[in-house]
Amino acid sequence: MNIDGTQIEIAYVTDQPFTEQLRLLSCGEENELGKIKNPVRRWTFVAGRGVAKRLLTRIFPQIFPVAINIRTRDQHGRGISPQVEIDGNPWAGSLSISHTTKWAVAATAVDSSHRV
Repeated sequence: MNIDGTQIEIAYVTDQPFTEQLRLLSCGEENELGKIKNPVRRWTFVAGRGVAKRLLTRIFPQIFPVAINIRTRDQHGRGISPQVEIDGNPWAGSLSISHTTKWAVAATAVDSSHRV
């Protein structure tokens, strides 16, 4: 969905099996997931990454989801706004991810001069 220059992807969390979503994770995301012990929090983390990668691969169809790394923790483990790397290169665009136990949503500004 594209609304006023912002692209949005929404998914019902249980739409895809957990193991299928796990295959989309980069090594960095797998490391971040490994630090999450709560099973519900693990599932929502994976669902959020899945919906974000579905959005990003719509924008960059030549990129495999596993080549996209979305970092949401700094070197001290504190939460940060999503930082995206594509094939190891920082992406200047803006990405936002939100999730509950039932829904996951990702949004990005089409124009890199705007933030979401």
